[in-house]
Amino acid sequence: MKKFRIPQEVQVEDRIFGPITMHRLIILTIGGGITYMLYIGTQNSGFGVWFPLVFVFGSLTLALAFLEPFGMRFHKFLARAVEFFTLPRLRLWDKRYSQDMLFLYIRYTSQQWKKLKSQKVPEIEVYNLKKSQKEKVSDLLTVLSSDLVDFSDESIQKYRNAHKKNMKNKNK
Repeated sequence: MKKFRIPQEVQVEDRIFGPITMHRLIILTIGGGITYMLYIGTQNSGFGVWFPLVFVFGSLTLALAFLEPFGMRFHKFLARAVEFFTLPRLRLWDKRYSQDMLFLYIRYTSQQWKKLKSQKVPEIEVYNLKKSQKEKVSDLLTVLSSDLVDFSDESIQKYRNAHKKNMKNKNK
């Protein structure tokens, strides 16, 4: 049987020279052109006008071309940072919808969160559900019982502990 070599790092870009890849060369060319046009357009205005513009656009061009925070390109990093600061971070399960679908409510302000926290959490009757629904709730409880999340609500703790006991009994 023939053996074939499989390339391991397929996503590595080809280098043109040194650390310059085609992607970086395009960014440097476009950014350098914009920076040069800014310099030509504002050079008669004085050093205090053209230097900050050229410095900011030149720095941004170099950052876009060469910076790779956390192993990702800088423009992707900026996009993820914007997503992080604009999208909500709090996700809550809302029982008002059907039990087949678990919806996550997102975007609670601190006032809404305090108001929601003061409300009593309804009891979940796992034993009166259909078989497929029990499996879905069981999957959810498996995620919740992973010790990665801190739950301060007593009703959730009760079901979490009951699920852990059931899982131990199944494994025996």
